[in-house]
Formats: sequence, C-alpha cells, structure tokens
Amino acid sequence: MTNILKNFNHKKIIILYLILSAILTTFILGVENLNPINENWLYKSDRAHDLIVWKYFYNDEWKFPIGLNENFGLEISNSIAFSGSPPLFSLIFKVLKPILPINFNYFSILIFINIFLQGLLAYLIILNLTNNKSYSIISSFLFILSPIFLFKFGYHLSLTAHWIILSYLYIEISQKEKIKKKLTLLVLLISSLVHFYFTLIILIMIFLSLLIELNKRRQYILFFKDSFFYIISLVILMYIIGYFTLPLHNTLGGGYGMFNINILSFFNPFLEGVNWSNFLPTIYKNKSSEDFAYLGMGILLLCIIIINYWFKNYKKLKIEIYQKFILIFVTLFILSVSNNISFGNTTLFEFELNK
Repeated sequence: MTNILKNFNHKKIIILYLILSAILTTFILGVENLNPINENWLYKSDRAHDLIVWKYFYNDEWKFPIGLNENFGLEISNSIAFSGSPPLFSLIFKVLKPILPINFNYFSILIFINIFLQGLLAYLIILNLTNNKSYSIISSFLFILSPIFLFKFGYHLSLTAHWIILSYLYIEISQKEKIKKKLTLLVLLISSLVHFYFTLIILIMIFLSLLIELNKRRQYILFFKDSFFYIISLVILMYIIGYFTLPLHNTLGGGYGMFNINILSFFNPFLEGVNWSNFLPTIYKNKSSEDFAYLGMGILLLCIIIINYWFKNYKKLKIEIYQKFILIFVTLFILSVSNNISFGNTTLFEFELNK
C-alpha cells in the first residue's frame, strides 16, 4: 500500500482527495441530499437560517455593496457578510443564476469543497515537513476526520472552512519571502469572503508574525508598512462586500464568557445523544454545541507521544525555529479559553467581564 502511495504524482493526489471528498460528503449528507435543488436537509438549526439568507440574496437584484441583502432583516438592510452563507460562494452562484434552477442551493457543494481543501492542504503541509507521500496521505486523515471539523457540518457550514487556517500555515512553511506576503494577503482576503471568524484568526497570526520580525530586526517602518498593506486591502474588500452596511453596535456578537471552555470536552466525546468514541466513556453531557472540543483518539495519542518525546529530547529541541507557531498557538488558545474554565459541572476559574 505504501509503495503505491509513493508513486502518486500531483495529479493522482488531487484525484485521490476528490474521490475521498465525494465519499465523505455522500456519507455525511446521503445520496439524495447531494442534489443542489434538494433543501430538506437544511431545515434544521442554523442551517435553516443560512438557507433563508441565501434565498433572499439569490432572488434579489444586484446592488452596491455587492453583498447587500436589502430584503433580509428586520427594519434594516443586511449584508450577506453577516450570515453563515459565505459571500465567496453566494456571489459566484448569484452570477451563475441565469443558468441555475430557481431553488438552487450550493451547501452540498460547500461541504465537498471544504473537505477536499482540508485534506489536500493537510497533505501538502505534512509532505513539506516530512517529504514522505505515504505518511502525508495517511496523516491527512487526522485532519479530514477531526471530530470538531465534522461536527460543524451539522450547525455552521461556513465554519468548516478550516482550510483557510491551513493555507496560512502552508504558506508560512513552504513559500519564499518574496511571494509569501502576497499569498498571505490573498488568504486574508479570501477569509473575509467566507467568515469573519477566520479573518480575525488570520489577522492575529499575521500580526504575531510581524511582531516577531519586528523584535528580531527592529525595522519599525517596515512593520507599519506591512500592517498598512494588509489592513487597507482588507478594509477595501470588506467595504465592497458590505461589511459596513450596518452600524458597529449592530454587528457585535455575544456569548463570550458564557460559552466557556470545559477541560473534559477534550476527552469527553458525547454531545446531544451522539457518542463520538467507541473507546472513551461519557463522563458528562455537554450543555451546548459550544462545549464540544473532542480532539479524537488519533490526536490524543499523538499528544501523548509528542509530550513523551519532548521530555526525552528537550535539550535537542530548537525552540527558536518554531517560536512563531508556538506564539500563535498559545495566543489563540488563551483567547479561546474565555474568562472562565470548567471541569464538567464544576467551575475551576472565573473572573467577571466589564458589562
């Protein structure tokens, strides 16, 4: 098996992940729901909201900003940017409206593309680090079959675009400095066309990288020049898409501090009657979808192996090589923790936020 995988060229690799994505998409949705005019499977949870937003936008006339969804919203016009219907897909398929059915929806296509890019980019990242095709293909399944990734298909389809984060990481480890800046900007702009959640993550990673370079070289003018380059480009695109059609106070979200991190959620695979593991017992029942953070047995075993390796080889580790990624991981993890930490039904740590 591994000898066969070693002989795969780039074209075969792409075909392989296309086939795998088609199989997994069919498994998730069922054959009948692959049809882009079938919307019965979308009549549940936040998917129903995303479908309604798409229908309003799809059947409305073109306006400026181009993401303006004027007929959707209570008393105020809304924008496709403030929904789970990604502007990138919404705009593309609205352009194709003259040749598409009236009741067309792209959400099954969205799932397929997100799975495909998740697997392919995971493969490319691991291949760049190991130069082993067989290992890279097999390891990419940890990304495709990640419980957190698969779980989001039942709620927030736009938030399954984890490939955006993988794209940034791949650029960081594989591209030369001359082209890295332009590709990073492209990923940042694409993120704003999928979900602003990913835009914030990419922005944090970009500025942490810039701060590390600033600390090394002390080139303040270059730091502000690069910051301006990313921010201005992003703001212009956000204006065109329609991010600024609503007042700032109407765009603020909520839930920070209520949807807290639960330590057991990394190991407890249960949520809403579904047990994600045949090996780990249910210790407590998750209260909401925001509590779900099960890593999967593969990742848990890898964590044990990595920690054991660190303790045995800590003198040989060259931390400075990976300081950028360590800083990014720690920063994003701290932000995700929120202002309180629980262990099952017990609160371990909490401080009150300014109301």
